[in-house]
Amino acid sequence: MKYLQAVYNKMSGRMKNFIAITIFLLLMCNRIFSQSRGNNTKFQDDRVVIQGKVADSLIRQLPEGISTVTLLISKYPLPSVNMVGVAYKRYEMKVHYNEQFKLTIHPPADRFYMSLYYDLEPVSSHFFWSDIDNIYILEKGDSVNVSLKKDFFLFSGKGAAKLNCESEIYKRNYDSSELFVNAVNNRDYKYFFNTVSHKIDSCFKLQLAIIKQFKNELSVKDQDILIANSYGLRYYSLLREIRQSMGMNGDTAIFKPVINSDDYKQIDFTIGKNVDPENLAQSPIYVSAIFEKIRLDNFLMVNGIVQLPASIQKTFKTIKNQFHGSIRDKLLCLFFINYSRTPTSFDYLEDAINICNDGIYKLYLLDLQERSSVGSLFYNFHLPDPSGKIINLSDFGNKVVIVDFWYTGCENCINLHQAMKKVVAFYKDNPNFIFLSISIDRDKQRWISSIRSGRYVDPNGVNLFTEGSGDEHPLIKAAKIIGYPTTIILKSGKVVSSNPPFPNGKTIFDGGTKQLINLIDNALK
Repeated sequence: MKYLQAVYNKMSGRMKNFIAITIFLLLMCNRIFSQSRGNNTKFQDDRVVIQGKVADSLIRQLPEGISTVTLLISKYPLPSVNMVGVAYKRYEMKVHYNEQFKLTIHPPADRFYMSLYYDLEPVSSHFFWSDIDNIYILEKGDSVNVSLKKDFFLFSGKGAAKLNCESEIYKRNYDSSELFVNAVNNRDYKYFFNTVSHKIDSCFKLQLAIIKQFKNELSVKDQDILIANSYGLRYYSLLREIRQSMGMNGDTAIFKPVINSDDYKQIDFTIGKNVDPENLAQSPIYVSAIFEKIRLDNFLMVNGIVQLPASIQKTFKTIKNQFHGSIRDKLLCLFFINYSRTPTSFDYLEDAINICNDGIYKLYLLDLQERSSVGSLFYNFHLPDPSGKIINLSDFGNKVVIVDFWYTGCENCINLHQAMKKVVAFYKDNPNFIFLSISIDRDKQRWISSIRSGRYVDPNGVNLFTEGSGDEHPLIKAAKIIGYPTTIILKSGKVVSSNPPFPNGKTIFDGGTKQLINLIDNALK
């Protein structure tokens, strides 16, 4: 030590300063490294881990014994049928029976939402637990293990309590689809609604009892959200089923018996306890159920014909004048998610933006406004067809092109394909019209199988693939596509319409089908 001291004393002042600065810099680097390592640990802890297995032996009957586990992740508290209309992330994993899977998610918000399911096609036409109602709440730092079965999802690990509570609630949700089919066949809607109302009331009481059982494991906020969700589950699927039957199947005979029934008139979404409206809005189902009721309340018919523009106008006015705060913001979002296929809905977009509070719902409305611009150049894509041939947008020159974006498992994509058949047939001999479908499936064989099935697209049409990139493909990002199906009409590589009418007419001469054909005819001129 004395030797080092002697050496130091003989050094020049410049050398001593150099050594002092060097030591100072080394100490600062060590401090910065330690902080960085701490921040990185925090970042790691914020991530959400979901791992588990599908414990359903039916998987063994699938081709090669493989099923696909799918997760939809979004910061928007919505049913999955609406979640795909906003910003969301899709994950897919192929698994065998009891094979472990693991997924690490970068959370889009402190609290976010997950739709989780696995498919059994072609063994079954259903996606187990893919019901639009079964949305799970996740938080930063959650790390769960899940066993997926046909009738129940069982979670363990950090954050599992609220997920198991939700799983128990969903297990006791009443499925009215079989009774509804009987009601349609027998044209006895009043009896159907009366019977179902009593059954869902019994299920609702069980769901509230489940939340009480988990009370000590849930925060007050989580309890409020799950209570609100149970109130929504009480009627959401039923109201949606009735509305879809009228809108998609043209079964307007169901309307008056249901609307005039005492059970319908007694539907009440008032929650007994004092719940923060913010928590009500964070329930995936509660506000969605209110929206379905608003739609039915404002459903207008004249001589058995649906008056859609007038119905939309009344629905918007009800939302604007009878609701406020975060609940109104969410209702506005749902309004445009559900009516964006109807051009007249955009007459209310500016008004909606002005009355919507800042937050995720206003961001959605602003993004919708930007995406609806007409005349902008569309992304000049280069995508393969099933044979591997590369198709470019520029290949179609000045032709009118309808682009349909879809993916396997998308219920509304199937509905659009069925509805669009009349339009495609109408223009089949027109050389200046092209209908092409672009899939965001990540698995090529799954995409080809879906094409061959004819459920989603025309097997003989122009079918293109985003080459396994899914919604990360530059085309999807450039076009700002956040929901499926999305249909865009182009001419000469420019956008003619980013929200063409849904072709819901019984023939090509009525409803949205007539409106869509008029739009295409004008573009062809």
